[in-house]
Amino acid sequence: MNQTELKSIETAMRETSSKQLYTRYQVIYLHLQGYKNVEIAKMVPFTAQTIGTHVRNYKKYGLEGLNPRPKSGCPKKLSPSQEASLIETIVEKTPSSVGLEPYMTWNCKLLCLWVKREFDISFTKGGMRDMLLRLGFSYTRPTYSLARASQEKQEGFRQEFEQLKNFDSWRD
Repeated sequence: MNQTELKSIETAMRETSSKQLYTRYQVIYLHLQGYKNVEIAKMVPFTAQTIGTHVRNYKKYGLEGLNPRPKSGCPKKLSPSQEASLIETIVEKTPSSVGLEPYMTWNCKLLCLWVKREFDISFTKGGMRDMLLRLGFSYTRPTYSLARASQEKQEGFRQEFEQLKNFDSWRD
């Protein structure tokens, strides 16, 4: 049993904040102390086969071999330049300024329509919401403040706003 290896595993176990990585270090620690994979499997939530995989990775790559591999996930539908264009459009333009009359604020349904028109890529509302969250956007309900407008402009806005509110197809 190599004391240096045990000390490095103990240090790694103390320093990690990842429960997954801690358990992998624990497996190697027990293995280095002479426990068999079947015995270790009774102590940690891994099968003997998984324990064997972690031991092989440790022997081949050291502690680095225990780091979880990044998950590939689903490929992105939009390219980085398309995402940049989407971000620019959301931040700097309104739906009506890009031809989606009479809407003044963005929602997932409108963004799905815009992306389909611009890039010929279809999104569901949920998929669009998830992408917007990944891009750093958050959901807020629009609020309207008319304190500084003239009385005539306020009344005109109220009438236009009531027409927009009664327009059924604008809602998600």
